[in-house]
Amino acid sequence: MRPLASPAALDAATPGDRDRYLDLLRALALAVVVFGHWLTAVVWVDGDGLHASTLLERLPASRWATWVVQIMPVFFLVGGVVNARSWRSVLARGGDWPTWVRARATRLLRPVLPLLWVWAVLCAGLAAAGLDPALVRQGSLAALVALWFIAVYLLVIAATPAALAMHARAGRWSPAVPVALGVAAAGVDVAHLAGVGVVGFANFFLVWAAVHQLGICWGDGFLQGPRAQGSKAPWVLLGGGLGVLIVLVGWGGYPASMVGVDGLRSNTFPPSVALVALGFAQAGVVLAVADGARRRLASPRLWRGVIAVNLVAMTVYLWHS
Repeated sequence: MRPLASPAALDAATPGDRDRYLDLLRALALAVVVFGHWLTAVVWVDGDGLHASTLLERLPASRWATWVVQIMPVFFLVGGVVNARSWRSVLARGGDWPTWVRARATRLLRPVLPLLWVWAVLCAGLAAAGLDPALVRQGSLAALVALWFIAVYLLVIAATPAALAMHARAGRWSPAVPVALGVAAAGVDVAHLAGVGVVGFANFFLVWAAVHQLGICWGDGFLQGPRAQGSKAPWVLLGGGLGVLIVLVGWGGYPASMVGVDGLRSNTFPPSVALVALGFAQAGVVLAVADGARRRLASPRLWRGVIAVNLVAMTVYLWHS
């Protein structure tokens, strides 16, 4: 196994045309998720022994903070930009879809395998020691829950050629495609709440595909750049996303928390259209601060910090639970 290059070496090797802002957003998204999980954990001891819960359960007002710390939509937004560029580059070189998907999957799954091996050995040891199987299952769920993201992201990667085909077919109306996917996610919500339980799992794709599709629009300049209509897109996304989110929570019966809370209806399992609205609002913020962030990332010190976080971000994300 080759040793990881140092941040300084990667800084020196960074192409001049690389969009460093995308790397910052990717690192920030995973870091905020990890620290958010750590900060919301609540552990206490009383006469009945050791207890564990979350701040979201103990303090309902804290659920509003998840509108900021549920930042996973930003990762999928960036993914739309990056995956579209990667697939187009492969096509230009005469590559094919299976090889491309396999390469992307290998890169994504490489840090997962050690986690699975360690947990398999640990579970076998705990079972042999006579630990309650229910506790082993509960621990496994807590340790491996982060893998949902890997599975969904792989699905979105595999669908990138189809996403780009829809994007191209829509032409100047391309920004309507992620909106249409969001509307489809809302339809799934309605069916799910009406009792068609299994249909809710379709939103594991539709919700995150909508945000990914928005990233494709961003990367092609429909939201910020030569094809954008003026400079209003960030504010339309922010205002529209927040407006829809407020309506969904205030009058639509959706939970205020963008992170699952035990015993309550969830916006994350299965994902709901509320996460699409949140993703659009967050995209507005991302676009609004993009120019200033890119200027600051020209600083070697700041860029090396971003590189250092990205070198360990996925590993920390997988192991932090």
